[in-house]
Amino acid sequence: MTTFNFIDNKYITKIPRFDNKTLCICKLNENNGSTTASLIFEEFNNNSIKFNAYQEFHDLVFCQEYIEFILIRNNVYHNWVAILEETQEIIGFVGWKMINFPEIGFGPIVVKNNYQSFGIGRILFEFFFNCIFYNQSNQLNQLNQSLTNCINYCYSNNIMIGLVQDAFNLQTLHFYSSLEFNVFNYSTIFTGFIKENAKPINQNQNEQNNNNQLKQLICRKMCFEDIEQCEQLSLNISGFSRKNQLNQLLNSDVTIWVCEQINDRNITIVGYSLGIFDVEQHAIAKDLNIVTTLILFIWNNKLNKHRIKKNRQLDVNDLSVEFYVPAQNYPSLLQWALEIGLKPRLVHTTMILAKPDQFNKTLKMIKTQETIYLNDCYY
Repeated sequence: MTTFNFIDNKYITKIPRFDNKTLCICKLNENNGSTTASLIFEEFNNNSIKFNAYQEFHDLVFCQEYIEFILIRNNVYHNWVAILEETQEIIGFVGWKMINFPEIGFGPIVVKNNYQSFGIGRILFEFFFNCIFYNQSNQLNQLNQSLTNCINYCYSNNIMIGLVQDAFNLQTLHFYSSLEFNVFNYSTIFTGFIKENAKPINQNQNEQNNNNQLKQLICRKMCFEDIEQCEQLSLNISGFSRKNQLNQLLNSDVTIWVCEQINDRNITIVGYSLGIFDVEQHAIAKDLNIVTTLILFIWNNKLNKHRIKKNRQLDVNDLSVEFYVPAQNYPSLLQWALEIGLKPRLVHTTMILAKPDQFNKTLKMIKTQETIYLNDCYY
């Protein structure tokens, strides 16, 4: 068990496997932000990393913009840097998101290459769990709970922690499994430039032709009046409540797109998507036709903005789409991604720590329903 003592606005602990040197953990701030961005960039570009689920961190500019963004939204993003006391060198970083508590998005966690294998990553993981146990909004003199106590606390309070990592990283798979994380799904990540004439999946074409009445789909920006419908949609499809998250994001001027179905003068919200890098990305829809309509709408909207910004000179190398598809759930969505011009880049694993009955209920709901829940999307 690691003990963290709070002294001079930072938490102090020892690194037993590194000559008992002192590790200081302090909040990410403007003074250490630039060095932290460089650390994240360097480690994700390390030659020893053949695959990783955070491909965007291979871009230094993205790392810098990411750090600037999370500093602004520090009420949602909780980020800490690890400093070796003896040299004052930043050697680690750990962050998590509290956008939709009691759901928590963990990561990334980074340890500088020449300081790996000393147990520093595990120390940062213990620090994260202790912050959750004691409520990270309150700074206490000491954090001293064991991982077992912290995990039991999460179970007792229905806290669900999710993380994304490379599917082929067997070492970390074993590590997270030892901490009672379970595999939620495997996702194939597609990337590229969508073909100009790409069409959504039309599952209901025969039914619509027989009825001689097409159900029209319209995409638009979400407003506060839509939250109740979207909340019910999320509860029915994924089992997750999103009401607080949607309220918070709309208050932060984040754009969320909804898809409405118009039929016999009735207008119903049948899907929505948070397809942007700075939030817990997810898409909810009643069927594949709706979710692919949303994806193409968001893509075309992005494309038009890019054309205006570049004075209508389109550079395909400067614009691409990331599309995450849970492989075992939606094979037709995988096929569609290939048909519209995207290429598979890698496979990643989503792992979740949750009370067993809560985990199994969510997994069963998502696997057995014909509706669509994408717990990761980045258009």
